Amino acid sequence: MQSNTEDVNSPKHIHEKRNEEESLATIKHAFEMIVEGVGENADRDGLKKTPERAAKAMLFFTQGYGQSLEEIVNDAIFEEDHQEVRIQS
Repeated sequence: MQSNTEDVNSPKHIHEKRNEEESLATIKHAFEMIVEGVGENADRDGLKKTPERAAKAMLFFTQGYGQSLEEIVNDAIFEEDHQEVRIQS
């Protein structure tokens, strides 16, 4: 029997718990730890902005966790009564 309650560990639920600024700060810190973990100096000129850039990229790549299918598709799916695919250039 399925429960009507939302799974609190689902990606969508986790994504909604924090605002973007909190998430950015947490992910940036994680990337700083990774840079230091591989033996680099995170304060080096060539790496100073890398953790923030990587964190922003990660937030961009995972933004779909906070979206619903309906929001993404936006009523773009509809029924057709034929089997062919038509491509027009």
